[in-house]
Amino acid sequence: MVLDDEGERYALYVDFASGMLCGSDLRKWYGRHVESGEETVLFELTDAEAGRARLTTGEASSIRGAGLRIGRTWSMVGAIKDALGPAYCLDPERLLTHVFVCGATGSGKTVLAKALLEEALLRDIPCVAIDLKGDISSMALWIDSEDPAQIERLMSGDTASQRRLAAAEALQRHWRYLGEMLSKDEAMRTARRLRTEVKTVVYTPRVSRGVQLAFPAAIAAPDDLTAVTGSGELDELVRTLTDAFLDRLYPGTSKQKIANERSFVFELVRTAWLRGQDLHGKQGIARLLRLIQEPPFSRIGELPVEQFIDAENRRNRLMNKVNGLISGPDAQWFEGTPLSIDLLLPGEEDPRVPLSIINLSDVIEFEDRSFVVAQVANTIHNWMRTQQGTTSPRLLLFVDEIGGGGGKQALFASHPYECAAKWGLNYLVRQGRSFGVCVVLATQNPGDVDYRALSNCGTQMIGRLGTKRDRSKALESASLSGALRSRVDAFLTDAGPGDFAVLPGGNAVQFIRSRWIHSHHTPISPTEIERLPQS
Repeated sequence: MVLDDEGERYALYVDFASGMLCGSDLRKWYGRHVESGEETVLFELTDAEAGRARLTTGEASSIRGAGLRIGRTWSMVGAIKDALGPAYCLDPERLLTHVFVCGATGSGKTVLAKALLEEALLRDIPCVAIDLKGDISSMALWIDSEDPAQIERLMSGDTASQRRLAAAEALQRHWRYLGEMLSKDEAMRTARRLRTEVKTVVYTPRVSRGVQLAFPAAIAAPDDLTAVTGSGELDELVRTLTDAFLDRLYPGTSKQKIANERSFVFELVRTAWLRGQDLHGKQGIARLLRLIQEPPFSRIGELPVEQFIDAENRRNRLMNKVNGLISGPDAQWFEGTPLSIDLLLPGEEDPRVPLSIINLSDVIEFEDRSFVVAQVANTIHNWMRTQQGTTSPRLLLFVDEIGGGGGKQALFASHPYECAAKWGLNYLVRQGRSFGVCVVLATQNPGDVDYRALSNCGTQMIGRLGTKRDRSKALESASLSGALRSRVDAFLTDAGPGDFAVLPGGNAVQFIRSRWIHSHHTPISPTEIERLPQS
């Protein structure tokens, strides 16, 4: 077998009986690359037929092409954890078939999700994270030294010395957790790489606590409308945007009660798109307001417009609600850096891989949160349709809590509930794989999400769940049966923080303990967002 390395070659062979790499050239490679006995050496078979392989040290174990190192495997005796074994690395292509992570509060779900984000970033995959509670925003604080000053700004305490002491204690815990899998030197090198090669920005819609994010395309056509291949796809895209738009105008109102308004606005927006009328931003909303007053058509179906929309003062109420979007506090939705796909991808002037965290701590209403998720998903979907197919990840979207407030206020709710966020996410889950768009969804409330739709996620990671009902729903979604299902159920019943059953599809399972992360792990309150560094 030939080991390729920067133009040099080393001969070696694999002793499958012992599971060891052997050969005189292996010592030569080791002496050149390994600085200390603490580093991990990974073996990767790159071409089995040609007998080619690659070795990497722990510092390079997160390079492109290597597995996503998210934890360590448990050595199991039946369903009982025996001892922690070697690193567990997920195939990066599993991201293309999407990932679903679930676990109760304290299960380590968010840490595992952050580890996935870190591994994607280390492979130059741009990441967009929807942060509903502030748990993800602390990824702006990469820890690459032992200096407490790097996280002291977020510590509580009446005096500077108290805050510094709290920061030092937090760092001790951080390095202790990381030490379960990585050496301190390797962890610092990786964190330094993340800090210097990743552009981490925390965006805040409607407020300027972070980088204020504007949503100017609530009902605007995609930039390349010709990429919409047929009338059916066009109608579906218009319906999705107008439904999200009306959900915000009429929060908590059933579809049936505003069915006429939905059909009316749908026809207005569709006609405006086909005529090339711009509906971006405040001017676009103002144009829609004028279209409501004077529609460009006289009938909807077989009924005159007036008969269809003027009963019970419907049109006047609709006009007042639309006008409210461009006046008063709601006008803040149009202020700030406009949401666009260029904002989420590397640019020519700044080639760093973006980590775009959209913090919704200040967005209280469910319909507004659903609107944000839908707008982000639609922005990605519109870009996706203009791309060539690929077999490699190009962009990752992570939503931290799709269970939301439960019931009809879940972002990925089960039947009979619907919302704009679910429609947008479903597009990406169904179609993203072919275009390199990866979706990672997480929840601590598995009973409130649509497991039938989530069965489209090729990899599921299940942590401790508090009730038998939740475990049953999760295992049913993963299509586990028989003895393997009983084994996973027993593992989850006794799972500790960080313990997960990884189900990569088929009747297979891997039990792991998730690794610790390279950033400060703490929830960020709305007032603390201003203290985060924006790179």
